[in-house]
Amino acid sequence: MTQEERQEYNKKCAKLLNWKKLNKDSGMLNWELLYRSTERGYVSILNMQFHNNWNWIMEVINQIHAEGFRRYTECHEESCKCVFTDMAICHQTHRFGGGNIVADSGKASKEKEAVVQAINNFLIWYNK
Repeated sequence: MTQEERQEYNKKCAKLLNWKKLNKDSGMLNWELLYRSTERGYVSILNMQFHNNWNWIMEVINQIHAEGFRRYTECHEESCKCVFTDMAICHQTHRFGGGNIVADSGKASKEKEAVVQAINNFLIWYNK
């Protein structure tokens, strides 16, 4: 991911977690870059780590689970794949657990890369 793509991805993650984007009336410098999290206080888009820190990534996954979706990850010697399935749709069309696949990472070389790509694809699908 480029820096711009990471920032857009991090914005989508913050939105899913209901972090509040500050407005110019907040009195904060660089307000357009700041989000308010209940656990972390004020966080700049430039400092968000939803793309590289497992703790941050798991916050997003837990929220996706709370929305009724499940994550399945499969890794082999040279590649990993991650999918999110909709548990409300019971028709299984794949080898992963129940539900239809709503987002897929495609092939990735590492597990974290596959999970982040699947989250990104999920957020694109979810926000349509």
